Amino acid sequence: MRSGACTVQQTLTAEAASALKHSLSLARRRGHAQITPLHVAATLLSTRTSLLRRACLKSQPHQTSHPLQCRALELCFNVALNRLPTNPGPLLHGQPSFSNALIAALKRAQAHQRRGCIEQQPPQQPPLLTVKVELEQLILSILDDPSVSRVMREAGFSSTSVKNNIEDSSASSVFQCYSTSGGVFSSPCSPSATETQREVINPATFWQTHFLTCTAEQNPVLFSPQNKVSSNYFTDSCSVKEDIKLILEVLLGKKGKNVVVVGDCVPVTEGHIGELMGRLERGEVPTELKQTQIIEFHFAPVSLRFMKKEDVEMNLSELKRKVDSLGESGAIIYAGDLKWTVEETVGNGRGIRL
Repeated sequence: MRSGACTVQQTLTAEAASALKHSLSLARRRGHAQITPLHVAATLLSTRTSLLRRACLKSQPHQTSHPLQCRALELCFNVALNRLPTNPGPLLHGQPSFSNALIAALKRAQAHQRRGCIEQQPPQQPPLLTVKVELEQLILSILDDPSVSRVMREAGFSSTSVKNNIEDSSASSVFQCYSTSGGVFSSPCSPSATETQREVINPATFWQTHFLTCTAEQNPVLFSPQNKVSSNYFTDSCSVKEDIKLILEVLLGKKGKNVVVVGDCVPVTEGHIGELMGRLERGEVPTELKQTQIIEFHFAPVSLRFMKKEDVEMNLSELKRKVDSLGESGAIIYAGDLKWTVEETVGNGRGIRL
C-alpha cells in the first residue's frame, strides 16, 4: 500500500489538499473527533477571495444584501459546528478522522473529475487516467452533502444555484475583475483537447490510507514546512496591517511602472489579497489606488493541459485589452498560486509553455 503522502499528492491538487488541511485544523481546534463536510464548507467560505464565497455572492439577486447574507451563512455554519459532539479526551492517532459523509464526498469528487477528463480527451488516448481532484470538484461534492445543503437553506442560499455558478465559472472563465463597486466580469476561454499521458494508479488506495495520521515528514502536502503559518497570524491584526502597508508602499513606488509582488505562502497571500480587496471596496486606500481594479487571472491546471498555445495567447490578449481599457486607473493582477505558470510536459513531450 502506498504511503499517505504519496497517495494524497497523486489524488488531490495542492489547493484541494490545502482546504482539507485547514479543515483538519478547524476540527482539531473545536475538539471534534471527525472531519465532516461542514468543516470543509466552513473552511472554504472563510476566505474573502474563495471560489465558494464568490459563487454564493453571485447567487444572490440583491447586491446590497451580499455582505450581510454571507455573514449570516458563516454564522449558520458556526452554529452547525457547535452542535457537533466534542471529544474531551485525546484523539485517536492525535488527529480527527474522516467522517463517512466526507469520504463519500471525496469519492464523488474523484469520480466526477475523472469523468470530466475522459470526456475531454481524444478517443485514441487510453481511457483510464490518473486525475487529481481540483478544488472546484471538491466544492461541488461538498455542496451535495445534505448537512451542508440544509445550512445553506437556513441562510437563504440555494446549493443548486451556487453549484451552477461554480460550474459556469470553472468552464467558461479564466479570470475575474473586481472593482471598488464590487462588480465582477469574466472572459471566456476555448479549451481544446491535446494529447495527455498520465501514470495509472489504483484510486482505491487513497480511501484505504488515512493520510491525516501521518507526521509532517510523512505527509509534506498537508504539513509543508514552507507553507506552515502560525495559527495566530491571521488573528494578529498588527502583522496583517504591517504587511498590507508594505504592499501599498510598493504599489505606490515610483521606481518602476509595473511592480510584481510574490508571496512565499499561499494561505497568507490569499489573506492579503482578500484584505486588499476589502480596503478597495471600502475606499480605505491611498487616493492613487481608489480607482484601481483587481483582476484575478489564472488557469486551472486540468484546463491548461487541454488548451492549445493559441487559446492561452487569446486569453492573455483579452487580459491586456481589459487592462488597457482601465486607462490611468490601473489594475492589480492576482495570479494565484504560481504553480500553474510552470512549464509542464505531458504525453509525448508536448505541452503548454508559459
